Amino acid sequence: MTTIVTVTPNPALDVCAEVPTVEADHKLHCAHADRTPGGGGINVARAIHRLGGAATAIFPFGGSTGALLCDLLAGEGVPIVGVPVASTTREDFSVRETTTGHEYRFVLPGLPLDPSEVARCIEEVVQHAHPGSFVVISGSMPPGVDTDAIEAIVGPLRAAGSHLVVDTSGPALTTFARLGVHLLKPSLHELVNHAGRELTAMDDIIDAANDLRRSGPNIAVVVSLGADGAVLVTDSQPPCIVETPPIPVVSAVGAGDSLVAGLVLGLAHGEALIDATRRGVAAGSAATMSAGHHLCRAPDVELLLPDVRATPLETGRIAASP
Repeated sequence: MTTIVTVTPNPALDVCAEVPTVEADHKLHCAHADRTPGGGGINVARAIHRLGGAATAIFPFGGSTGALLCDLLAGEGVPIVGVPVASTTREDFSVRETTTGHEYRFVLPGLPLDPSEVARCIEEVVQHAHPGSFVVISGSMPPGVDTDAIEAIVGPLRAAGSHLVVDTSGPALTTFARLGVHLLKPSLHELVNHAGRELTAMDDIIDAANDLRRSGPNIAVVVSLGADGAVLVTDSQPPCIVETPPIPVVSAVGAGDSLVAGLVLGLAHGEALIDATRRGVAAGSAATMSAGHHLCRAPDVELLLPDVRATPLETGRIAASP
């Protein structure tokens, strides 16, 4: 099978808890707390493992939280390549209000990496890249991972013949798009920020996605739309909307990472891009069926997949959901 490697520049230990209600100025006693490995690429690797595939997760780690992160991943059977760094791995946490179902998510900043630590991470990624392999770079960038670092990883991966899939935001998204990758996967919110304007109609989303794709030698862009599925634009076919079946949503945590996992696993298995995108949308939808930091489950993905539809779009006719 085609090799899959995920890269998480800014990993985290995710803490998830529940309370009846969130109230200001009061101690909120949580019923329980779950601790799970976190960060975009790590979650993609975990989801691929749950779907029956294999992916090696590469990431920097430090301190007691970093050690626990590695132990938890080993317990799940996910192959890892951890790069020791001086900074302590951050924690993120979310609280679900059980009386309303509302979820409050708190994302802490990552601590900086120094140039030698960034270089060691890049070296590990390049060593694990092979012709035809998929390298997924996912999540936010910590201080120290700048334009020069991104350029230092894209060139060698392209030279190695690897397919680079990127799910990030802000200046990093702009830089990857300018350099050119196999596939970019922004959320609608991230695409709006990149475009610098509201995208309220489907035409607007397609135009912005194509602008992103054409900003460099990129092959495809998949824009995740939450409950509305995803939009696929490529250099070789009309834009498509891939719609998820209506299902009760328990939690959106992990949906985007599960989408990327299903998509990349489909591509690694030789599926056409549109079929792999359908698989990704099914995986993203499956992740919303569980509370907390849970990712997709293979039985749920297979159950949903037959009902995920891919429809070519004619611009100027279809409005986006509010």
